[in-house]
Amino acid sequence: MPEAEEANNCVGHCAAPPRGSCGALEVLLVNPHLAAVEAPAAAADDGGVGRAGGKELAAGKFEVVSADEAAKRQMAKATAEVRAKLDDLNKRFNEKEQEARKLNELWKDEANLALRLGDRSVWPDGPPPAGAVVGYRPASVAVLGLWKQKEPPRIKALAAVLPSGWPEEPEKLLSLLKGDRACVRDVAPDGSGKGLVALLVDAGKNRTQVVQMTGGGIARRFGRFSEKPGEGDDTLGGGARAVAVDKTGNVWVATDAWGARSVFKRGADGAPFEESVVGAKGALKKFSPDGRLLGAVSLLEAPMDLALGEADGTPVVLVSYRNVSEYHGAQVREGIMMVRVSDAARIGEIKAPAGSVSIDESGRVWVADVAGHIACYDLRGRKLLDAAGSAAPAVPDAKLPAASPLPAVVRADGKGTVWVLLTLARKLIALDAKGVPQGGARPVPESAGALYRLAPTPAGPIAVGDKACYRP
Repeated sequence: MPEAEEANNCVGHCAAPPRGSCGALEVLLVNPHLAAVEAPAAAADDGGVGRAGGKELAAGKFEVVSADEAAKRQMAKATAEVRAKLDDLNKRFNEKEQEARKLNELWKDEANLALRLGDRSVWPDGPPPAGAVVGYRPASVAVLGLWKQKEPPRIKALAAVLPSGWPEEPEKLLSLLKGDRACVRDVAPDGSGKGLVALLVDAGKNRTQVVQMTGGGIARRFGRFSEKPGEGDDTLGGGARAVAVDKTGNVWVATDAWGARSVFKRGADGAPFEESVVGAKGALKKFSPDGRLLGAVSLLEAPMDLALGEADGTPVVLVSYRNVSEYHGAQVREGIMMVRVSDAARIGEIKAPAGSVSIDESGRVWVADVAGHIACYDLRGRKLLDAAGSAAPAVPDAKLPAASPLPAVVRADGKGTVWVLLTLARKLIALDAKGVPQGGARPVPESAGALYRLAPTPAGPIAVGDKACYRP
């Protein structure tokens, strides 16, 4: 074959050094007519790549291979690079998987320990057996950092604040609502002694409102409905449950809300992981008397009840919440959040079952959980007593549907009596300071309709139904 034709059938790949420098040169020539040809290294002439102007630019080896061989080499090189990347990814994945498995085991151990702490078969409530000596030695542990400056104040005393200024005939004011009377879910006095504030929820018409009524009629309505109300805006949802009015006339509403939250999931390999999503939550929102949003506090779940109080002399609102997740079985996060009235800021939390909440005259916290179990706790969340004859405590995965009332509502009247309204059994019960029922249960007539709330007034408790109020 002529040299010119052979050169046209060869494809060359050359990496040459910059002009003016000298380095190694390796050239691969592919000839489709050759099976395998190796040419010895040779210096090019002055007009070639190796030399220019009498100066050597590069030296190396020329190799002529077939097209098939070149394709094989290129494939082998690409395969090696891909294999190296896969090996690196596999190594990093195995490291993360091992970390996740270690974290999962630690989480299980801590969860099992927490469950065992509440197991009476392991930690009985009774006195220690005869001959046992139990004691402790107080000690201090040094903690570095400025934690004292950032730690929230520790509440030392809690006092009840009873709603004041109840009108003499609340049902007369509620009758001003006419067709909306059946939508009443909670009521509170406006503090003037002549007015009433009602929370209306009409899920069928996508409407949730706060209505202020006086002797002269309906004074004001406010509340923008949303199927997914935000945590910090003025919208209210169909899961709104409670309303309260503080001493300055501001209105507090417990509602469902939507916002950023984290959920626990499991991957295909069974390893747990946490994911941030936008989902259902809850919020406590503060409004001015004319309906302007003044503040909001987000919660894990829609709040169930509100109670006014004072923490070390500072006006607060107690709001209970209960969140059930299905990660590693049913996990419950619940408590009673303490929110400062002046700026709608969290200042503490009482670790107690969520549901209906009330503060008695001695500062104790009475709670009726989502199963209707009634108990009394101190400020630190330590159980003081169980009410005699109440239902069994709620199981961990118990959930209360958004539209259903609490099975039991507790309200302390500030005079030594704690009133309990059993909304499903339609009974009104009076408890003494030890949780013992006084007298028989008072039945609530069917004419009151479905029961939602219990209001302690100076003239006695009022059971709030969607048709009428009942006072025994």
